[in-house]
Amino acid sequence: SASTITLPPATCTLSGIGLAETFSAVKTFTAAPVVMLDDETDGIVNGLTLTHSSSNNAATFADGSGISFKLENNANTVEEWASIDVASQVIDDGTEGGSLQFNLMNYGTVGRAMLLSTDDQSLTLGRNYTDGNGIDKLRIYGLTENKGSLVIQSVANTGNTDITIKNAAHAQATTYTLQDCGNSTADIVTTYGEFTLNGDIQFAGNVTHNDDMYSYYGTDGDSLIKWETGDTNAQALIFALGAPAGNVVPVAAFGDIGTILGRDLGFFNGVTQPTLALLDAAATSYLKIDWSAATAARITVGGIAASLTLGDATVPVTFGGMPRIPTATVAAAGDAQANAAAITTGFTLVSAADAAKGVKLPAAVAGAVCIIKNGAAAVLKVWPNTDDAINAVAANANDVLAASTAAMYVAYDATTWYTIPLLGS
Repeated sequence: SASTITLPPATCTLSGIGLAETFSAVKTFTAAPVVMLDDETDGIVNGLTLTHSSSNNAATFADGSGISFKLENNANTVEEWASIDVASQVIDDGTEGGSLQFNLMNYGTVGRAMLLSTDDQSLTLGRNYTDGNGIDKLRIYGLTENKGSLVIQSVANTGNTDITIKNAAHAQATTYTLQDCGNSTADIVTTYGEFTLNGDIQFAGNVTHNDDMYSYYGTDGDSLIKWETGDTNAQALIFALGAPAGNVVPVAAFGDIGTILGRDLGFFNGVTQPTLALLDAAATSYLKIDWSAATAARITVGGIAASLTLGDATVPVTFGGMPRIPTATVAAAGDAQANAAAITTGFTLVSAADAAKGVKLPAAVAGAVCIIKNGAAAVLKVWPNTDDAINAVAANANDVLAASTAAMYVAYDATTWYTIPLLGS
């Protein structure tokens, strides 16, 4: 149709029909231009080409071309509201690289909203601003109308640092699903392999480990918990403790959270064998199951604990084998309760008796047993501990054990011992 073209002051080339028009200066349209391409070439045909070149071939880094969008504000001023810019980042022939940047008006200033860059192979939303006037969220809508969206948002770090989320090299296609935190029955996302987490993590639901998966503890994975299926005869929950090295000892301790944490209890110094320890509420005593040697297990108490009870008065205790008691050899000494040789519970072979020397029992505790064998060919005096009595006679009075004989001393209560057989005191 008929049209009027006003030539600009600079060069204006009007090519033939169907060919491109080249303008070396700004061209202003008073109506919206329409570009119609009648081209039989398959694929994409560029309807508008923007070129930034120089006659002296003086290409420099960050040269580019762009499209500016201008609008009018309420002060009747026309100003730029957005732009799309393409700039060079690498200008070496054969290895060229560039960036595509979308800029948008935000709080009175046009700034970068999105950047596609080959420099670090990234898509960047927003930019560093000295204030909050930027873009910091990526919003992705689902396919269903009015059903919400997924928002990925960045907030200011303490320092000018990046937080990177990246995948490992997967051998298969993998989908990670963020579950509904308000749904108490939602499964936690399942992942395979190891990951490191610094800080606390809280779960309001179940945590499931697949067969033969570990939970490691310690900076170097000193200990672990594992559901083990490698044994063909059994499946087991394994608590594996680190091998002794420096201050790493193989101890599993159970105690009150208010007293056991963050303390050097001093109970496990020198431990080299796997040890299970149960501490009292104050963490001042312990019951310990461990190994004194590779072939000798033991149950002991320590700290301020004074006794160990197996079962109670109504429940019989059955041993698979004959229990062993401690044994010792002690030389009789002194001539009175104060200077007699002290003995402990268990079996004691006493030497050096001469009708004057003696031994002294430990303080009476109900149920304590001392078996004494007089190994000398002379009478042995047996003294109770201070303020205790033997065979219900006067407190602090000694018992007499004939030459080469033996007797069992059983504490009835906290002050009285009885002998089996009954001896004359």
